[in-house]
Amino acid sequence: MKSAVIIPARLESSRLHQKMLQTIGAIPIIAHTAERCLESNVHKVFVATDSQLIAQAVKHLNVTPVLTPTNLATGSDRVAYVANTVATEFDVIINVQGDEPFLDPKIINMLVDDFQKQFDNNKHTHYVNTACEALNNTTQTENDLTTELQSNSTVKVVKDMNNYALYFSRSVVPFVRNKPNTNNNEKHNLYKHLGIYGFHRDFLMKFTKMTRTPLEIAESLEQLRLLEHGHKIKVLETSTSTSTSTSISISISIDTPEDLEQAEKLFAKMKMTRKH
Repeated sequence: MKSAVIIPARLESSRLHQKMLQTIGAIPIIAHTAERCLESNVHKVFVATDSQLIAQAVKHLNVTPVLTPTNLATGSDRVAYVANTVATEFDVIINVQGDEPFLDPKIINMLVDDFQKQFDNNKHTHYVNTACEALNNTTQTENDLTTELQSNSTVKVVKDMNNYALYFSRSVVPFVRNKPNTNNNEKHNLYKHLGIYGFHRDFLMKFTKMTRTPLEIAESLEQLRLLEHGHKIKVLETSTSTSTSTSISISISIDTPEDLEQAEKLFAKMKMTRKH
């Protein structure tokens, strides 16, 4: 089985001007993200972009930038374009958002390994996987946890007993009416969805041809298209062994100037940690 990461990276962004070219520690966000992907076990890393400026920003790295048509509607369409033109030899495609400069490469490996087991056993139970982390297992303060749960930028996911996605939402799900009984080791975890997807390459092509669906449009979440069309998404939970010792948060995506300021502080703190 051969695997590749394809990073969709559009130049313009509604909330942060030319987001991919904004810098953290004088390094463009897209370059940070590409470097994290290069630390994973995939065979190749591509950057799918509509901009020569973004291609230039990663030219010093061992990645392959591919210029895509400017009229593609979504990041998934950009990933599919590359997978269908210059990355046809790969069995598995990992879609990593370009604004994930602190993504742990072990999360990419976790998705690849899940598919590798299927290929080894010649038994395919699902063709898409993704990642999540338990919000109430983190070291956040109660106030920070509440803020993140209430943020519509934080996508929450609910899983079934076999770790397949039941629903993704920008709202807090599930609503916990009955508090867990700690004496019986009951627990209601709240899961944050991490914006990374693994696809069987052929299924990725099918996904981008599916009609958009009501819940996808309502929540503005592409992954709901798959659920509404009746397809399974395996949700793999990160653990303490998945995250690096220098990580404060497994996934901090950059959407606003405030996110960029937080990322700059985190990057400086990580550099200080490495020095010691």
